Amino acid sequence: MSSLVLLAAFVAGGSAPLRTGAWFVDCDADLYCAAATIAAENDAKIGIRIGRQATGSWQVSFVPGSFDLDPAQTLALSIDGGPKVSFHPGEDFLAYGTDRPEFHLTDVTLAERILRGMEKGQRMDLMLAASDGSSHVFSASLKGFASALSHIEEAQKRPAGERQVAAPQGLPVHPSMAGATPLADGGKGPRGIPARVYEQHVRQSACEALDSAGLKDAAIVAGRLDARSRLFGIPCTNSGGRVTYRLYRIETGEIGGVETLYFALFLPDFGWAGTDLLENVSFDETTGTLTMRAGRDSGGGCASKAVHRWQGWRFALQDYRIDTACKGGPAESWRQVYREETK
Repeated sequence: MSSLVLLAAFVAGGSAPLRTGAWFVDCDADLYCAAATIAAENDAKIGIRIGRQATGSWQVSFVPGSFDLDPAQTLALSIDGGPKVSFHPGEDFLAYGTDRPEFHLTDVTLAERILRGMEKGQRMDLMLAASDGSSHVFSASLKGFASALSHIEEAQKRPAGERQVAAPQGLPVHPSMAGATPLADGGKGPRGIPARVYEQHVRQSACEALDSAGLKDAAIVAGRLDARSRLFGIPCTNSGGRVTYRLYRIETGEIGGVETLYFALFLPDFGWAGTDLLENVSFDETTGTLTMRAGRDSGGGCASKAVHRWQGWRFALQDYRIDTACKGGPAESWRQVYREETK
């Protein structure tokens, strides 16, 4: 399918659309407006559309054209080479229509994140799987995209900056995705992390990208907690070799739920607090023991060490020590601020 045919399917009105950078924008008589462009990989092309009704929310969609997309596989999007945001079939994206399918992003949180990123970015990459199992990356320029959205806002006489996204209403799900169900763990994400765990990490945190200079060599912490769940620790920041981790528990059964784990943190000047970040962690799968060892920080805090053990549904704190004198040495010689009582 040619670029012109793809774009013709996406413009809203019958007149020649306005061009702004790499994007074309047009509105129909009912003020449905859309911005469209082409993403390409060599000779293969797909059409991308961002549109909304005069009083509706934005919809983010694409048409694969002649590309033989496998709709049962997870797709991913990234802006300017940043973190890859995964969308799972039947949950985060669906195809609509009766003839040619148009694939819509239906997870509101993820789609709005992509939409806002597109406004500020220079390039968008869409990672798709073909029916033969091969992986493909389609790239589109974002030059002119912000101007295209401004043109739509002006044409619809709506406030600037509204970026709410919603799934299509009243459209039939395309037969190719009828009854689509995602994998329990979402399939594989970056560096072997289950996609669902990685997606929760991306949604909840402002961590550095895993492929950034500071984290690309930081180890992923992983291990089995029990017969039904596994632990994943994903690096979040790296400052002078001090790597912080956010930790997750994922169920390995049919549900595949993901839980962010929280831990006790002792602050000498304030007492006990909670945290979802642990520094320099290690996990012993045999004993179910998770160990954190934090270095001296820039605020004057001294080193600390905490030991937790998995207790069937939660990590229980067993031992917490602080090097109050900031003299180093073995952790056993530090001040013990908590010790689990023996039963």
